This record gives sequence, C-alpha cells and structure tokens, in this order.
Amino acid sequence: METEKIESKVSELLSMPLWGIRRGIGTFLTFEAGRLDRERSSEGVDHGEWHLWVRMAFWRVIRGSRIIASAMEDEDDIDGRDDIFDGQRSIIESVTVGRAFHDLSIRCSEGLAIEVFVATSRPDDEQWAIYFPDRQVISTYGDGRIVIGK
Repeated sequence: METEKIESKVSELLSMPLWGIRRGIGTFLTFEAGRLDRERSSEGVDHGEWHLWVRMAFWRVIRGSRIIASAMEDEDDIDGRDDIFDGQRSIIESVTVGRAFHDLSIRCSEGLAIEVFVATSRPDDEQWAIYFPDRQVISTYGDGRIVIGK
C-alpha cells in the first residue's frame, strides 16, 4: 500500500524540469525540480517547487552510458558543472522507487539519470527525501521505513 502511495506521489515529478544539482558533505546531494520557489529559497540558494535531498545513500549521475559524478568520488564541488545539465534543464521522464530497498531512479531528457542506492541499514539514517509543493515530505530510512508527512 505504501509503495503505491509513494509511486503516485512521485509521479507528480513527471515532465518537470530538473535543475540546481549541488554536492554537499559526504554523500549529500540536492537537486531541484519544477519552478523556482522563492518561499523555500534561503541563504543565497534557490530551491524549486520540488526539492530532493540525498543524505545517507550512494548515488551516481549518468549521462548516456557514462557516470559523470558519484558519491564515491572525491568531494569535489559539482555545483554548476556544465557536463551535468549541458547548460539546460533536463525534463524528468520517469521516477522509480524500488520496492524492497526504496532505491530511487530518475530518468530525464538528454540521457541524464540520477540513481540513488541504500547505503546503510541503520534505522535512523535517512536515505533520501523529496519535499513537495504542498509541503508534504517522503523520507526513506536504512531499515526500510518510509515516512510520509509534513
């Protein structure tokens, strides 16, 4: 039941532009979708209507058949890298949430893909979260829990 609810909710991302990819500390990665949301933007960082935050999970960014960035690389700053979005916003074509471990796969136009994999089984480790325009949040945890709330 929860998986169907999540799949329905993440389907809202289809046809939205994906932009604003930022690498944080460790495995942190954030990216934005939809239009700019000035209410969510703060401290000089723009946020979209949808905000996706990868925390305690492995990830990789793929263009075509080439990995162009991953959580396992040195913590080089990937903010604004031209080879990720080729200077344009990619359009989200599919979003898949794995049933067993809640891995996340986002496929976009221009051959861009972002794949997120569970990295820990610790119950308090949030793997990834999606913040929606209605202020609802879907969060997944290392022990397989999914929390849907505001």
